[in-house]
Amino acid sequence: MIKKIAIRVLFFAISFSIKISQAQTLLPNDIDLMAAYCVGVLNAKIDSLKKQSHLREFPAIRDSQDELSQRFQRDLRRLNLYLMPRLSRLETQGLLAATVSGEEDSVAGLDDLSKCAGKKKNCHMEEGCMSACRSSSPAIRRTDRCYDTSFLPQ
Repeated sequence: MIKKIAIRVLFFAISFSIKISQAQTLLPNDIDLMAAYCVGVLNAKIDSLKKQSHLREFPAIRDSQDELSQRFQRDLRRLNLYLMPRLSRLETQGLLAATVSGEEDSVAGLDDLSKCAGKKKNCHMEEGCMSACRSSSPAIRRTDRCYDTSFLPQ
């Protein structure tokens, strides 16, 4: 009899704590969603740099890639330090959607840039051509917001 009561009390306590934890789940705010979006963007950028390893034989390109990779890693760490403690209290579906959207925008931006630059011969050599291509892509304009993490609280 005591064992049954103890099991019921334990079951009640567990179900009560689950209800309390569910009640404390909050919707992510704009900063949370932007941080999650930028995690997706930066992960995609880091992957893209890794795929360009064949270009590392050129010292100038290698140095540029190393500098970008370090910056992306630093910013990604900062974003994760902001998000990780909050994940247990936030509804995560919106955060996941924002991360996937960031990854997709990053890939779309690279495609846009490639298509635009491919329309002009030697676009990469022509002053202002790549800049014009970048500014013509809505995906790149969105992902460029992730190059400045000052939107995160100090």
